[in-house]
Amino acid sequence: MEKYLGLDKIHNIWKIIRTNGGILKTLYNGYRIDALKHGTLVGEDKFGNKYYENNFYFFGKLRN
Repeated sequence: MEKYLGLDKIHNIWKIIRTNGGILKTLYNGYRIDALKHGTLVGEDKFGNKYYENNFYFFGKLRN
């Protein structure tokens, strides 16, 4: 039922806002990076890059 009303989309938006650190930081990251994603932190490399995992995003095969 909530899928028909679009409530799952609103829930995902709030998770993204919470992950990015608030509404203003979310808008800034959306402007700067042009992508808003969320997930669980799985690691960080020596350069300070953070890596997140979220099974919601689907990436297809690039080769056969």
